[in-house]
Amino acid sequence: MPAANYLPDVLETTEAERLASALKALADPARLRLLSLILAFLLIGGLHLLLARWRWGKAIRATAEDWEAALLSGIDVRRAYLLAFALGTALAGAAGTLVAIGYSVSPSIGLEWTLKALIVVVLAGLGSMIGTFVGGLVLGAAEALSAYTFGGPYREVVGLAIFVVVLVARPRGLFGR
Repeated sequence: MPAANYLPDVLETTEAERLASALKALADPARLRLLSLILAFLLIGGLHLLLARWRWGKAIRATAEDWEAALLSGIDVRRAYLLAFALGTALAGAAGTLVAIGYSVSPSIGLEWTLKALIVVVLAGLGSMIGTFVGGLVLGAAEALSAYTFGGPYREVVGLAIFVVVLVARPRGLFGR
């Protein structure tokens, strides 16, 4: 076979090879975690916009505040509960998927994340979505700083210490009403 005919076949890449190289680039753990972080920020922003500007988002917020007043103002409370449950379920599934991308999956993986979620909710206070976001950042920063300063095993201890201090000092949370 002449070299002139052989050279273009070697240089041509197929669609499968391009897809494989793109997937290989995504398989880098640092890139996966960064992508997960970006997707999580997009989900938080989307949820905020949905609850603040969408008609049913406002209905969900009104129903959460006072279901009887929402019912008297003409909101279908059952549908608002249904939508809130569906939205929460979808977001929990998305969060589980984002966690599973960066961490190994085991039957007890949820215990650590449930504890972190409880600490963030207590830190933020109920009913404050911005407070929940800030509480998650505060907990993450405190755990990262404690892991750097004291070592990895003390990371959880600092989270629990923050939990107890906030419960004693301000039971409604930092952003609670």
